[in-house]
Amino acid sequence: MPKTLARTVAAKAPLWLKLLAVALVYAALARLTLAWFSVDGAFSVFWPASGLALAVLLVGVPRYAVGVFLGTLLTNAWSGNAGWSSPVFATGNALEALIGYALLNRGNRFQIDDCSLDSYLHLALHAGVPAASVSACIGTLTLLGLGRLGADQFWSSLLHWWMGNLLGIVLVTPL
Repeated sequence: MPKTLARTVAAKAPLWLKLLAVALVYAALARLTLAWFSVDGAFSVFWPASGLALAVLLVGVPRYAVGVFLGTLLTNAWSGNAGWSSPVFATGNALEALIGYALLNRGNRFQIDDCSLDSYLHLALHAGVPAASVSACIGTLTLLGLGRLGADQFWSSLLHWWMGNLLGIVLVTPL
């Protein structure tokens, strides 16, 4: 292996270790949530992994969305849902964190170290509500496509999924 290639691999190793750590922590938190707070194993009315994902992107960099993606894939594999829906769920969860990150960093109005009510409401209303909507729509439409959700259950499931992700964002991200 040439020296420059070895240096490049060594320089990138810490990022990959961080991505792996994000994936493992995300998957462990998601798995615990599904075990303790989920009725059907598909979603929960409290999803702290959404808050963790947004916090990781805010503290780190948007590249950590790859860790969220991998963590969702790992969660689905542990839950026995390793079909075509796994990458769709993973994309929805990573997009949720990326959209929340982008909305919070738009215009430099959000400061991560600001503990004011205004900052918290900005997190909840300007980032949490729209970001959670994206993942909830992708997730419930996927479950509907899989036949795991009836058309009569769609709107209530969408609302529960959205509430769970939003609660995760507003309760876990500030921590």
